[in-house]
Amino acid sequence: MLGAYDFVTVVEAPDNETAAHLSVDLGSRGTVNITTLPAISTSQLRAKLKGPKHRWGGPKNEREGGRGMLYVAFVKNKPGTVLGNVDIMAKSRKWWNEGDRPAGLKTVGFYGALGTDTPDVYVFEAESHEDIRVMIDYWKEVEFDIHPALDLAATFRQQGMKIA
Repeated sequence: MLGAYDFVTVVEAPDNETAAHLSVDLGSRGTVNITTLPAISTSQLRAKLKGPKHRWGGPKNEREGGRGMLYVAFVKNKPGTVLGNVDIMAKSRKWWNEGDRPAGLKTVGFYGALGTDTPDVYVFEAESHEDIRVMIDYWKEVEFDIHPALDLAATFRQQGMKIA
């Protein structure tokens, strides 16, 4: 196999939460980096496309107050972007305070590692892919690596684990 991966393992699980649990368990050992990509059959896809129109084709996010699909984005400023730049600050105010941000994007959290080149982490809910496209188009100064996400703490709590 050519590219970023050494090999691919296909695992069948009863649901995405079980697959995520397996990934976390194996990844927590520190000996492997895992990327989990859920798949559905073409017949399931066809059925979803023929069914009633939903923004995501399924139930709303189960998180408290959840309105859409949960995502995690790894975010880095593009080379040459200056954080204290007056234009960036004005653009940020327009995005956060003056309505440029789509109503369907809900911020769950921002996290950053100080003093490193590690990307910042932006956790958000989106009601549609269009909202994500608007965000990426708006922030041309930023590199996004966006992935669908699961609230693993909620999943572990459902399994009886005492996650604070």
